[in-house]
Amino acid sequence: MQRYLAGIALSVCVLLAGCGSKELTRSKAATLIKQQLIKDGVNRMSDKLVLGDLEVPYPTLEGWIHDDQGGRLYAIFAKRKLVGLTLKGTVSRQVYKGSFGAMEPKEFGTINVHLTEEGKRYVMGGEGIDNGHKYVPIVMCDQVLDSITGITLEGSNQTARVEYKLKLVNPTPFALAESEWAGRPICNPELIDRSLMFRLFDDGWRIGN
Repeated sequence: MQRYLAGIALSVCVLLAGCGSKELTRSKAATLIKQQLIKDGVNRMSDKLVLGDLEVPYPTLEGWIHDDQGGRLYAIFAKRKLVGLTLKGTVSRQVYKGSFGAMEPKEFGTINVHLTEEGKRYVMGGEGIDNGHKYVPIVMCDQVLDSITGITLEGSNQTARVEYKLKLVNPTPFALAESEWAGRPICNPELIDRSLMFRLFDDGWRIGN
């Protein structure tokens, strides 16, 4: 019976990473890096989406969408039913004309940008203010660990440099819309090289110098 129980204990030790083993395996490093990505809040990539009333130098919604880069992006969001766009009104302002300081009237429009129910699904936090404009953070894609590419022990095997690759996956409709606007993938599918230092403590390996 004792020999049988000893065999079970040995099996459990193997499953639990060696009962205090000082070896930093790739699977252990991968687990710690995945936890760190979540802890640092970088397991999801986001962008700022400006909302509310925007004053633009165009008297019509169509003019803003046709002639302005930002207007074209919001038009793609609207086409994908992520935001709604409404012209609330226009106002005439005196603006400088040319380089001689002459003034002339120009019509400005106020465009209201609001999230649809579909767009609200991708909000990942509360509202903020940037340059006087209200915005919400929008999920663009997930950042995940692809692979551990190398482990180099240093300092009498008490520290280790772990090299790994990240990748961006699961682009949201907002990311696909921005990709259409930019003419390139916003969530670049190419792998991203990274490295971290690990240190050995009495209870095992941890990330940190």
